Amino acid sequence: MAYPQLILNGRPTAYMLPVQVYGEELTIDTQALASQGVTFPAQASSKQWQTLGQLNITGHYDNSAQQISLVVPANWLPQQTLEVGFSLVNSPVQRGQGILINYDAYSSWLDNGEQTLSAAHELRAFDDWGVVSSSGVVRWSDSAPDNGDYIRLDSYWRYTDPNHMRTYMVGDTISDALTWSPSIRLGGVQIGRNFSSRPDLITFPLPQIHGSATLPSALEVFVNDLRLSDQTVQPGPFVVETSPMVTGFGEVQVVTTDTLGRETAQTVPFYVSPKLLKKGYWDYSASLGAPRRFYGQRANDYDNQVVATGVARYGFNNTLTLESTLNASGTLTNGGAGMVIRSGLLGVSNLSIAHGSDNDDQGNQWVAGHEFRTQRYSISGQYTERTRGYKDLSNSIDLRIPIKSSTQLNGSVSFGQQGNLNVSYLETRLFNGPDTRFLVLGHSRSLWQQLSLTLSVNQNLEASSDRTWLAGFTYRLDKPSDRPIQAGARINHNEKTEKTETLLTLRQHVRDFWDLGWDLAYSPDANGTRQARGRWWTPYGDIQAGVYGQDGENNSFASLSGSLVSNYQDLFAANTMNNSFAIVDTGGYAGIPVRQSNRVIGKTNHKGRLLLPDIIPFTENELAIDIDDLPVDAQSGARTLTIKPAELTGVTARFDIARQNSAIVVIHNAQGKPVPAGAKALLADADATVVGYDGEVFLQGITEGKNEIDIISNGELCTVIFNFAAKPGTLPRLGPYQCLPPSAR
Repeated sequence: MAYPQLILNGRPTAYMLPVQVYGEELTIDTQALASQGVTFPAQASSKQWQTLGQLNITGHYDNSAQQISLVVPANWLPQQTLEVGFSLVNSPVQRGQGILINYDAYSSWLDNGEQTLSAAHELRAFDDWGVVSSSGVVRWSDSAPDNGDYIRLDSYWRYTDPNHMRTYMVGDTISDALTWSPSIRLGGVQIGRNFSSRPDLITFPLPQIHGSATLPSALEVFVNDLRLSDQTVQPGPFVVETSPMVTGFGEVQVVTTDTLGRETAQTVPFYVSPKLLKKGYWDYSASLGAPRRFYGQRANDYDNQVVATGVARYGFNNTLTLESTLNASGTLTNGGAGMVIRSGLLGVSNLSIAHGSDNDDQGNQWVAGHEFRTQRYSISGQYTERTRGYKDLSNSIDLRIPIKSSTQLNGSVSFGQQGNLNVSYLETRLFNGPDTRFLVLGHSRSLWQQLSLTLSVNQNLEASSDRTWLAGFTYRLDKPSDRPIQAGARINHNEKTEKTETLLTLRQHVRDFWDLGWDLAYSPDANGTRQARGRWWTPYGDIQAGVYGQDGENNSFASLSGSLVSNYQDLFAANTMNNSFAIVDTGGYAGIPVRQSNRVIGKTNHKGRLLLPDIIPFTENELAIDIDDLPVDAQSGARTLTIKPAELTGVTARFDIARQNSAIVVIHNAQGKPVPAGAKALLADADATVVGYDGEVFLQGITEGKNEIDIISNGELCTVIFNFAAKPGTLPRLGPYQCLPPSAR
């Protein structure tokens, strides 16, 4: 009986396999081999001890090295799942405390003496319990009967639980909908799935390739001829699941090269659509509340009836997703079911049927659609038909015009450097009213990296004379840069009215803070429309002002937008905060550059703080500082920090930086000569350090007042005593101080 090290399909293991050697014949313990993940076929013998010939496998026993190498079929080994291109991980979400005000003020002075003012705002507070937000707009005019009014827009509490991918809302909300069902504004409560809280999770089916390797192999993955990954695969069957680098139709190729240099390539076409859900995945939303009316026109106009609405989607398998919706009120009942199905490599189709009724009518709705996309072209279409009595939230609550049927067809083709071509067909048929059919064609292309051309035509197919043409260009007057000056022209011709409008433009955009941008516009038509606008984009707000007019009149305007942000400790002025942000704290050190994605995005203020807007929520954002930027008396615990804020909140990114007194101390021995280089210097509560040339030693952790340093040189001990007075931001040179032996102190 021998117990050599097992090498299985070229991969060394730490397992000692029981082996019996009879001359040239090897008998192995199959139960021991099975414990290493080997699965024998069902027809194999159940005997514990079997020869290699009985198992129909090959092997070699090296007595001197005490190793046995076995090669078994790849399908006897455990299957491996390889995820290619997945870089996101799930980590805890951070929630900060604070309050902010977003504002956008606009004022105009008209040529007739009238003055108007409007100011939109959002007041937002956030904590561990979620976000509370209220928004509205103030409008004032010196010519209005009451001079102005205030319109409240949205007020709500919102909390997202990323562990369960669920969002809760109380207040003003919009009901979720499917592609074939409507949504409405409600004042009430809502609960629903929120996949965006888990960006590391891919919710739709991805292309998979099944393969096997007999020996350890290098594996390369290409998606549409672009290399996506290079990794190692162990012997055995494997499944490669690629990341959603592209959607639509494509090809994934897997190339494996084993340790003997043998190369195998496998290519599989795929079709990926985010409209599908992975098998077993649920997506849902439910809302209950009073429908809101005249949003943006009235502050608190809600219907007196309560509406319940819900939608759900379920991934039945990786090619079929089931959908359903249910809506009810005191007078309305509406429900429907549908499905999204992948038709092999031919694209994705959707089918649905719904029934709706109220106190007076009832009817049905049918919807069918299909889409197919590739890198070069795409086509899609959807047809909807309703019977006369069909009722849903769109025509029962909002009283919209009932539509009998609608058809929408879209297509696009990319010709590479020759540009893009887009075509759309829109048809709407009403129960009571004229039918409409429109055909829209559009083409765009770029030339010489400086010129962009656009051309489109909109044709009413019900009236041949109702046709609109639009042609335009944009030309960069200088070489490609971050902020090129652009000249442009646009001509719009309506054949029905025989009216042509021309607009000439000249502009320079802003890119970074403190940039000055401007744009000029002029129409040589009869009315002579003109506008001049300037923009100054600062870290503290966005300022714009200009003049405009036509037919000899001159009007002027000015606007200011931004935000005020506080974490209850500091107050910042900044640009509009549409989502999450971070406040960087460097321990009171001012002027420290902060980097994100290897780019300096700002420096800390006089308090050592910096506000970072536009932080991506639920995603790890890495911030960094360079210790070379810190003062000499600063000690940093870490150079990088990772923050992952919840949505609509602000978090504090606090670098562990502390002031540590340091100095270069010159030490002489009792004879007044520099202590020899290499001597050890010991300071209480600090690491030992080494004396350099000329008796110089760099000491950290010096305390204010009296300090005592022990020096060990050539086996002898002496002590230095000196007083220290800190001067922040400096590295003083102290001494020389005499080091005395214990007998001389």
